[in-house]
Amino acid sequence: MSRIIYLCPFPKMVITGGVKTAYRHVGLLTEMGFDAWVWQPEGCPSWFRSPSRVITQLSEDAIRPDDILVFPEVIGFPEFAPLLRTARPCTKLLFCQNQYYVFNEMIPRTTFAALGFRDVFASSLACKGMLERVLHLDSVAVVPYDINHALFRPREKKLQIAVVPRKMPQIASTIGFIFKAKYPEIRHIPFIVADNFTEEQLAEALGTSHILLALNQMESLGLVPLEAMASGCVITGFHGYGGLEYANPQTGLWHAPDQLEEVADSLYRLVKGLERDEPWVASLRKEGHETALRYNEETTRKALVEYYGRLNVSPAG
Repeated sequence: MSRIIYLCPFPKMVITGGVKTAYRHVGLLTEMGFDAWVWQPEGCPSWFRSPSRVITQLSEDAIRPDDILVFPEVIGFPEFAPLLRTARPCTKLLFCQNQYYVFNEMIPRTTFAALGFRDVFASSLACKGMLERVLHLDSVAVVPYDINHALFRPREKKLQIAVVPRKMPQIASTIGFIFKAKYPEIRHIPFIVADNFTEEQLAEALGTSHILLALNQMESLGLVPLEAMASGCVITGFHGYGGLEYANPQTGLWHAPDQLEEVADSLYRLVKGLERDEPWVASLRKEGHETALRYNEETTRKALVEYYGRLNVSPAG
């Protein structure tokens, strides 16, 4: 049976949804009977729990003819060079989780086909669309994200604002300053800054917070707002383009990336709406939660089986 190996050369302390998703695919594939692995030289990350099987050594000489190597879109990493350009027989796939990271010193000077990739698949409609429009790929398959609804769930709520500032720390601080300066009567509302949180710590912060300040930037989808919706948060902030898959007036108060004052205004609206128990806030929460439920394990499992089935790769038994 073919080994499916998701390549993940990143340091184990790097916190990103892309790493978590690679482990998620491998875990689900293994449960369904596929021979699936993650290659991460430093071993499994410590910021989330995963049952996925990990290998830390993968040399060019160790590649088997029936191996399926699943590269991320950031193929310019020097660690990939021996595996990317190997003459040994194997199947190479590219799993694009951010369309903006595709372009490098190789792309667009060459093509994925010329580099030996059999196929390219994506994690979202935004990825799929750009790959097809810009790189002229045909019928890119999408394996959608799934949210861990057992972990990301509503808990006893507090009137506080959760924010994950990883991509936009300065913007997060500026919005906080504007909010406190413009609305001094509610400057006591705390911001819970989820910086370098483990997945379980993030789930606790989102589950106990009424509001998420969304800082999506150049996204393929943006997992944090969906995890926040699953956790019962109401949301304002930026959709980051990829978030347009779920960001609309029914799911949050969304803004352009330069509308910092307007985001602070929306935070104020949400705080006052929550204090007054206004129906429109309850509607945002309900629609957001129902939207998050569409990103579930069953849908992802089905998409994985269908995708690898297209490549004539089946589970054991």
